[in-house]
Amino acid sequence: MLRTISADELKSIREKHANLELLDLRPVSEFMKGSIEGAMNLPQDEPDFLTNLKKIWPKPGPVVLIPVIHDIPGVVLFAIDAVGGNVVGTVQIHEWMEKNYPVTKITAIILDEVLQDHDEFRLVDVRTLEEWQKRHIPGSVSLPLSELEAAPSVLDSNQPHVVFCAGVYRGLAGTAKLAAMGFSTRYLAGGVHTWYEQTSRIKMQTQDVKGEI
Repeated sequence: MLRTISADELKSIREKHANLELLDLRPVSEFMKGSIEGAMNLPQDEPDFLTNLKKIWPKPGPVVLIPVIHDIPGVVLFAIDAVGGNVVGTVQIHEWMEKNYPVTKITAIILDEVLQDHDEFRLVDVRTLEEWQKRHIPGSVSLPLSELEAAPSVLDSNQPHVVFCAGVYRGLAGTAKLAAMGFSTRYLAGGVHTWYEQTSRIKMQTQDVKGEI
């Protein structure tokens, strides 16, 4: 049985061990409403849990889990062990919040807003550099999850940022971690895939209109 860590103990541990990770196993909607500062999110019922864990956790090490309930599914523990992580224990999110310790809330942004105010935001792509080089959103900066510690020297803390990946979880992790560093962040669900689908659709519609003329 995993050890239950109190909110006070976790706060103390994190102050001493900066490399300690937090993995929130709750649904995405709950995570976005509020989680422990800097936590990653991967719902415990995600069908491709192991595959996605490898993507959002590039440097596995000690981790504290934020569970849905006290019992942690075996698939979660297996995946953490498979990537080389080490579960220290679990912490209850409600206890952390009751202590008024730092919480990160994630605000989403829809693609239409980004398209309308493209110059207002700095677009931050947290996929790997190789993925970015193959295809990326024009004007975006590549800052892989594995290199987020370089953010203070790469990003302007006075500018709002839109953070994304190819789909969901890496973008969420990047948004949460950059917010914990003090950056103004918003999360673009669907990321690169949604961008190219939308812009391709707009181009096709424009071509249809020209054809009618």
